[in-house]
Amino acid sequence: MLKNISSRFLSTYFSEQTRWVHWIPVGLIFGIGTYFTLSNEPGFFTYFSLFFLGAIAILYTYKNPNFGLIAYLIAGFCVGFCIIGMQVHFNVTQMFNATQESAVIIGRIQSIENHPYKNDGTYRIILDQVKINDVAYSAKLRLNIPAELAQELQIHDQINVMASIYPIPMPSSLHGYFARRAAYLQGIGGTARMNDFLSQRSFEAKPFAQCRHALTQNLLLHLKEPYGAIASALVTGDRSYIPHKLRQAFADAGLAHVLAISGLHLSLVAGLVFLLLRRLMCLWPAFSMAFSVKKVAACLAVIASMFYMAVANFGIPVQRSFIMITLAMLAVCLDRTAFSMRSLALAALLSFYSLQKVYYQQASSFHLQQCLDC
Repeated sequence: MLKNISSRFLSTYFSEQTRWVHWIPVGLIFGIGTYFTLSNEPGFFTYFSLFFLGAIAILYTYKNPNFGLIAYLIAGFCVGFCIIGMQVHFNVTQMFNATQESAVIIGRIQSIENHPYKNDGTYRIILDQVKINDVAYSAKLRLNIPAELAQELQIHDQINVMASIYPIPMPSSLHGYFARRAAYLQGIGGTARMNDFLSQRSFEAKPFAQCRHALTQNLLLHLKEPYGAIASALVTGDRSYIPHKLRQAFADAGLAHVLAISGLHLSLVAGLVFLLLRRLMCLWPAFSMAFSVKKVAACLAVIASMFYMAVANFGIPVQRSFIMITLAMLAVCLDRTAFSMRSLALAALLSFYSLQKVYYQQASSFHLQQCLDC
């Protein structure tokens, strides 16, 4: 019996030999996940050993191809661990370690959002190109401001405020949320609370950033609460305006994932654009006889998905879904199979390449999406 099980396992193992390379993303995600479980930063010897082990694993496959699956897993693990370690090592975020009660802060507004954990109308903005008491500060700063002032501000405006600066705290419990590490990986050095507003200077913002902020405000203005908040979450990806009770109701119903723009929403957009344009172009006989309307509609669906991704602020699940949709539409244009394990593996590798910010690669949503791919 054991002999039959062993022979069946080996026959299945070797029949999948052409697909062993698809396991490289699995090794990558395990390498990244292992790095973030460490309590201390590994030393140079650890990185050198893993690099040497990965190189040996790849070279060994040329001598003995039968161990290719294990070698690909080991190589992917080593590469993922070393890449994420280097990104953290070269992160130079300057963190605040002490409270500064009064300081003059000058900075450019990178984002404006409703404070997700306060019900007093406080808004939270992220400042870059920061100067504190006329001294350049290399990291970003998170500033809490009143709602009345937030309505008058625009993305990329430069503001001058008097504020109190506080360090980002360490976890309050052993396995609590590590807010300080998350802020460090995002490039945010501290938080501040505004005491007095001094001046504002307007600058031209990036088109999509300004469009996203204006679209969010228009949805909140013209739709009744909480429909405007839900619409802004589904259109621009800004979920900070959803009331806490409503968000908890979605979570209790098991529908919290609907509020986060991901493959479901992007697939609906791409699928509707593809089907609608294909049907419309079929109504034009001269065009449909001269060109393949299916391939033209596939290209236009990719463009529509790209626009939606830009408006949704290039979220982690959105980028992964856009890569999958692009590969599927590319297969349609090349008359190939749209969905296969190779496209999944390629999408996972491209996601690693596109999401180079180390904060995204330690986020839980990133790991969940990659596990779904793998």
